[in-house]
Amino acid sequence: MNNVIIKHAIDSREVSEMVDRPHYDLMKSIRQYCGYLGEGNFSCSDFFIETSYLSEQNKKMPCYLLTKKGCELVANKMTGRKGVLFTAAYVTRFAEMEKAMKDPKTLREEALHMNARTRQAKMLFNIAKTFKKQLSTEEIQLLISNAIEYVTGQQPISKFHPQLGGK
Repeated sequence: MNNVIIKHAIDSREVSEMVDRPHYDLMKSIRQYCGYLGEGNFSCSDFFIETSYLSEQNKKMPCYLLTKKGCELVANKMTGRKGVLFTAAYVTRFAEMEKAMKDPKTLREEALHMNARTRQAKMLFNIAKTFKKQLSTEEIQLLISNAIEYVTGQQPISKFHPQLGGK
Protein backbone atom coordinates (compact mmCIF):
# COMPACT_ATOMS: atom_id res chain seq x y z
CA MET A 1 0.00 0.00 0.00
CA ASN A 2 1.15 3.49 -0.69
CA ASN A 3 2.10 6.01 1.95
CA VAL A 4 2.25 8.86 -0.52
CA ILE A 5 0.74 12.29 -0.04
CA ILE A 6 -1.83 12.79 -2.79
CA LYS A 7 -3.17 16.34 -2.92
CA HIS A 8 -5.95 15.81 -5.46
CA ALA A 9 -7.81 12.82 -4.04
CA ILE A 10 -10.59 12.09 -1.58
CA ASP A 11 -10.40 9.33 1.04
CA SER A 12 -12.86 6.46 0.46
CA ARG A 13 -14.11 6.85 4.04
CA GLU A 14 -15.20 10.40 3.22
CA VAL A 15 -16.71 9.27 -0.09
CA SER A 16 -18.70 6.57 1.72
CA GLU A 17 -20.19 9.29 3.96
CA MET A 18 -20.91 11.50 0.95
CA VAL A 19 -22.81 8.70 -0.79
CA ASP A 20 -24.44 7.41 2.43
CA ARG A 21 -23.04 3.93 1.92
CA PRO A 22 -21.07 1.68 4.31
CA HIS A 23 -17.32 1.94 3.74
CA TYR A 24 -16.87 -1.84 3.39
CA ASP A 25 -19.52 -1.83 0.65
CA LEU A 26 -17.82 0.99 -1.25
CA MET A 27 -14.47 -0.82 -0.90
CA LYS A 28 -16.01 -3.96 -2.39
CA SER A 29 -17.28 -1.95 -5.36
CA ILE A 30 -13.91 -0.22 -5.86
CA ARG A 31 -12.14 -3.59 -5.93
CA GLN A 32 -14.65 -4.77 -8.53
CA TYR A 33 -14.12 -1.58 -10.58
CA CYS A 34 -10.35 -2.15 -10.44
CA GLY A 35 -10.87 -5.64 -11.86
CA TYR A 36 -12.95 -4.26 -14.71
CA LEU A 37 -10.42 -1.49 -15.36
CA GLY A 38 -7.61 -4.05 -15.56
CA GLU A 39 -9.60 -6.12 -18.05
CA GLY A 40 -9.91 -2.99 -20.19
CA ASN A 41 -6.16 -2.21 -19.93
CA PHE A 42 -6.77 0.83 -17.73
CA SER A 43 -4.60 1.47 -14.70
CA CYS A 44 -6.63 1.21 -11.51
CA SER A 45 -4.26 3.69 -9.82
CA ASP A 46 -5.41 6.43 -12.21
CA PHE A 47 -8.78 6.15 -10.46
CA PHE A 48 -8.20 4.56 -7.05
CA ILE A 49 -5.00 4.61 -4.98
CA GLU A 50 -4.80 1.84 -2.43
CA THR A 51 -3.66 2.99 1.01
CA SER A 52 -4.46 2.37 4.67
CA TYR A 53 -5.28 4.06 7.95
CA LEU A 54 -5.14 3.15 11.63
CA SER A 55 -8.50 2.33 13.15
CA GLU A 56 -9.51 3.49 16.62
CA GLN A 57 -8.24 0.09 17.82
CA ASN A 58 -4.80 0.81 16.23
CA LYS A 59 -5.48 -1.79 13.55
CA LYS A 60 -4.20 -1.20 10.02
CA MET A 61 -7.26 -0.98 7.75
CA PRO A 62 -7.44 -0.67 3.96
CA CYS A 63 -8.93 2.29 2.18
CA TYR A 64 -8.55 4.06 -1.16
CA LEU A 65 -7.86 7.58 -2.26
CA LEU A 66 -10.20 8.44 -5.11
CA THR A 67 -8.83 10.67 -7.82
CA LYS A 68 -11.17 12.90 -9.77
CA LYS A 69 -11.51 10.10 -12.33
CA GLY A 70 -12.36 7.67 -9.52
CA CYS A 71 -15.03 9.98 -8.14
CA GLU A 72 -16.49 10.38 -11.63
CA LEU A 73 -16.58 6.61 -12.07
CA VAL A 74 -18.38 6.17 -8.72
CA ALA A 75 -20.75 9.05 -9.52
CA ASN A 76 -21.62 7.57 -12.92
CA LYS A 77 -22.77 4.41 -11.16
CA MET A 78 -25.22 6.42 -9.06
CA THR A 79 -28.56 7.88 -10.03
CA GLY A 80 -31.16 10.13 -8.50
CA ARG A 81 -30.73 12.35 -5.48
CA LYS A 82 -27.63 10.55 -4.09
CA GLY A 83 -25.89 10.70 -7.46
CA VAL A 84 -26.57 14.41 -7.88
CA LEU A 85 -25.50 15.26 -4.31
CA PHE A 86 -22.31 13.21 -4.53
CA THR A 87 -21.41 14.70 -7.91
CA ALA A 88 -21.97 18.21 -6.56
CA ALA A 89 -19.88 17.44 -3.44
CA TYR A 90 -16.88 15.94 -5.22
CA VAL A 91 -16.89 18.55 -8.01
CA THR A 92 -16.87 21.27 -5.33
CA ARG A 93 -14.04 19.56 -3.39
CA PHE A 94 -11.83 19.16 -6.46
CA ALA A 95 -12.49 22.76 -7.52
CA GLU A 96 -11.37 23.89 -4.05
CA MET A 97 -8.23 21.74 -4.32
CA GLU A 98 -7.40 23.13 -7.75
CA LYS A 99 -8.03 26.71 -6.61
CA ALA A 100 -5.81 26.22 -3.56
CA MET A 101 -3.01 24.87 -5.75
CA LYS A 102 -3.19 27.94 -8.01
CA ASP A 103 -3.34 30.49 -5.18
CA PRO A 104 0.20 31.78 -4.49
CA LYS A 105 -0.76 32.68 -0.91
CA THR A 106 -1.97 29.14 -0.28
CA LEU A 107 1.15 27.65 -1.88
CA ARG A 108 3.38 29.94 0.21
CA GLU A 109 1.52 29.05 3.42
CA GLU A 110 1.71 25.36 2.57
CA ALA A 111 5.45 25.66 1.90
CA LEU A 112 5.94 27.44 5.25
CA HIS A 113 3.97 24.73 7.07
CA MET A 114 5.94 21.99 5.32
CA ASN A 115 9.18 23.75 6.21
CA ALA A 116 8.11 23.94 9.87
CA ARG A 117 7.05 20.28 9.89
CA THR A 118 10.36 19.28 8.29
CA ARG A 119 12.29 21.23 10.96
CA GLN A 120 10.27 19.50 13.69
CA ALA A 121 10.95 16.11 12.14
CA LYS A 122 14.67 16.85 11.85
CA MET A 123 14.72 17.89 15.50
CA LEU A 124 13.10 14.57 16.53
CA PHE A 125 15.56 12.59 14.40
CA ASN A 126 18.44 14.50 16.02
CA ILE A 127 17.11 13.79 19.51
CA ALA A 128 16.83 10.08 18.65
CA LYS A 129 20.37 10.08 17.24
CA THR A 130 21.94 12.12 20.06
CA PHE A 131 20.33 10.17 22.91
CA LYS A 132 20.18 6.71 21.31
CA LYS A 133 22.22 5.18 24.15
CA GLN A 134 19.91 6.63 26.82
CA LEU A 135 16.61 5.85 25.06
CA SER A 136 14.85 2.53 24.70
CA THR A 137 14.09 1.08 21.28
CA GLU A 138 10.41 1.98 21.79
CA GLU A 139 11.26 5.60 22.62
CA ILE A 140 13.47 5.92 19.56
CA GLN A 141 10.77 4.29 17.43
CA LEU A 142 8.21 6.75 18.82
CA LEU A 143 10.43 9.73 17.99
CA ILE A 144 11.00 8.45 14.45
CA SER A 145 7.28 7.69 13.98
CA ASN A 146 6.38 11.19 15.13
CA ALA A 147 8.97 12.66 12.76
CA ILE A 148 7.49 10.70 9.85
CA GLU A 149 3.99 11.80 10.82
CA TYR A 150 5.07 15.48 10.92
CA VAL A 151 6.31 15.27 7.33
CA THR A 152 3.74 12.95 5.73
CA GLY A 153 0.68 13.79 7.80
CA GLN A 154 0.06 10.04 8.17
CA GLN A 155 0.72 7.76 11.09
CA PRO A 156 3.30 5.12 10.15
CA ILE A 157 2.81 1.53 11.23
CA SER A 158 5.62 0.52 13.56
CA LYS A 159 7.17 -2.79 12.64
CA PHE A 160 8.43 -3.13 16.22
CA HIS A 161 5.24 -2.47 18.17
CA PRO A 162 2.79 -5.43 18.32
CA GLN A 163 -0.26 -3.21 18.95
CA LEU A 164 0.51 -1.28 15.78
CA GLY A 165 0.66 -4.28 13.47
CA GLY A 166 4.29 -5.23 14.10
CA LYS A 167 6.05 -8.32 15.41
